[in-house]
Amino acid sequence: MSHRKILTAVAVLTLSAAGATSAQVPRQLSNPNFRLVDAGTVYASARQPDGGTILIGSFSWINAVPSSGIARIRADGTVDSDWGDLWFQSDPSSYGRPAVAVDAFGAAYVNGLVHTPGGSFAAVVKLSAATGEMVSTWIPKPSTGTVSLAADAEGVYVGRLGDFVKASVDDGTVLWSAPYSAVSLALDDHGAIYAAVVDRNDPSRQFLARFSTSTGALDESWNPEVILVPAWSPPLALDTCGSVYVIGQVAAGGDQTSSRIFKISTSDGSIDPDWGPGPVVGVDAITAGADCSVYLAGRFTTVGDRPRRGLAKLSRLDGRVVDDWLPEGACCAVKELAADSQGRITIAGGIRRIGMQRPLGFARLDATTGEADAVIDAETTPRVTAIAPDPEGGLIVGGDFAKAGSLPRPHLLRLGSNGTLDTEWGPSLEGLAQVHQLSVRPGRSVYVGGGFREANLEPRRSVARFTGATGELDRSWNPDADGIVAAFAFAADGSIYVGGEFSSIGGRARSNIAKLSASTGLADPNWGSSSDGGVFTLAVDAMGSVYAGGAFTEFGGQRHWRLAKIDSGSGNVLHDWTGQAGSSVSMLAVLGSAVYAAPLGWPIQKLSIAGGAADPIWNAPAIEGGARGFVAAADGSLYAVVGGNRLKRFSADAGAEDPHWNISPPGELSGPIAIDTRGTVYAGVYTGSTSSSGLVAYSTDTVFFDPFDS
Repeated sequence: MSHRKILTAVAVLTLSAAGATSAQVPRQLSNPNFRLVDAGTVYASARQPDGGTILIGSFSWINAVPSSGIARIRADGTVDSDWGDLWFQSDPSSYGRPAVAVDAFGAAYVNGLVHTPGGSFAAVVKLSAATGEMVSTWIPKPSTGTVSLAADAEGVYVGRLGDFVKASVDDGTVLWSAPYSAVSLALDDHGAIYAAVVDRNDPSRQFLARFSTSTGALDESWNPEVILVPAWSPPLALDTCGSVYVIGQVAAGGDQTSSRIFKISTSDGSIDPDWGPGPVVGVDAITAGADCSVYLAGRFTTVGDRPRRGLAKLSRLDGRVVDDWLPEGACCAVKELAADSQGRITIAGGIRRIGMQRPLGFARLDATTGEADAVIDAETTPRVTAIAPDPEGGLIVGGDFAKAGSLPRPHLLRLGSNGTLDTEWGPSLEGLAQVHQLSVRPGRSVYVGGGFREANLEPRRSVARFTGATGELDRSWNPDADGIVAAFAFAADGSIYVGGEFSSIGGRARSNIAKLSASTGLADPNWGSSSDGGVFTLAVDAMGSVYAGGAFTEFGGQRHWRLAKIDSGSGNVLHDWTGQAGSSVSMLAVLGSAVYAAPLGWPIQKLSIAGGAADPIWNAPAIEGGARGFVAAADGSLYAVVGGNRLKRFSADAGAEDPHWNISPPGELSGPIAIDTRGTVYAGVYTGSTSSSGLVAYSTDTVFFDPFDS
């Protein structure tokens, strides 16, 4: 043996001996090494004279640049990191509806919650065009109830629930006040401001009106015969061709009609009877382009007789849908729609997808083609809600996120066996989907349960199966649940047990639990157990018996408090199994002859699989007060997320804590935890850091803790 080999062997033996007496706390591994983000919401935007755009909303970053709910995008699309102040808070419950307006000089007016040394207050404030800081010489306007803002060279117009005022752009002095609640505003270049108003002397009367910008006087000569929907802020827009557009329900003569768009002359208030696409429902925003075409956004799936999902363009001539403008807005939750001078339409809201593009919160569309420019992302902190190991290596991760690094990953992603992002596996769940449970079977069949309506852009309700290296949707397997799917477990014959909160799945009436065919997704007609509350977790023992945990108090028609054991062949509840829990059970695991259950707010329980009795020597002081996530390892260890900010390991025999595996990751742990085939523990974490991945990973080995993982 060479001297080098002898020295190496001695070094390894020495390190092993040292580790036996003074093991090291595992360090965080370098993978996953990407940044995970969710889509923020942009409530409102306004364009500055220099081409910049001010955004306000619920977001933490714009293109990874930290932002406290307010940001400026330069004309070239880059983020102005020197603009803005951390005083702003965009929680609309604090002050009314979020709104922003820009005057002729580029200064911005916003309503938000202002934090000062003397306390916080809701106000409309003026921000410097150059820096975004509050202008101290401008008198803030109380903003409780503020629902709309507009500005020009002379004043800022503040529509509130109760009055409508114009304040000087110089110092905030009120120049006039009108006795109306102005819930929507549109300002023209000819000394007039149009408003959807509520008469404060008669709240049931909501109508479209025009006011003088110089005096605030109501123009009595302009009185279009359209009545708006009370207690609603109808979208309102002006074009440059002499028309104003508004959503209403009652036209001339007082005849009740379905909701429609009215085109009204700004000269005499007459309604164009021949213009319009027909009935519309769920329009949240309107704007007019440079050529006076009209653009709509909202929650609709049809406009008139034309299928349109969330976005549509109408001809200026007759108001019919323009067929070749076809961007598709999935879950846009659009708050605002505007046209700019470069021939683009900007949309803001809770956006996650426009057509095949994946902008977050804000997007620009070509006014002619509808193509999206996805270079600006309003981002917020992600949350991982489910993790499942892949038997072939790697993990599947689900949760509230939209992108991993620069790659779209709507609610789902896969990590390779070395912890890096799998760039080939890319299925999607659309919109505000929820992922409650993931399970992976050999051959990379991935089962996803939660609350969603689409998978890979196809209809799927709450449960789906993806297959192969790229995550193709299995179209032959569609149980179609009518409620949330929260748990999976697998029978020896490949059948799938599912739990959740549903009354129908697999083509049959089933109360919160069912057994499905692995080939068709249909429910087993001879297996019909039921519960009176949600089933949130399932496990199967070596004999094939099924264990269920959840929020139920009855199972199979008899009293079973949060836990039940079910015969795998018949679906009958085994009433001689007496396990129970003090609160709703969200996690179960079977290890050897024991069932481990995690009741909400209680210590993890260890119960006999034979009769359900509690293990008399089981004691888990490390998880007193409950675990937000735990997983049983094949070596007889349990790993748990404790108290929101600790990862701990303890013995599955007696519950003794391992003092060398007690980790405090960066940020707050979101709950789910899993172990991959390498023996690496992964957990979801969320922080305010721009570099946080949303996932952390640690080696289970406290001696050799994988220093070469990169």
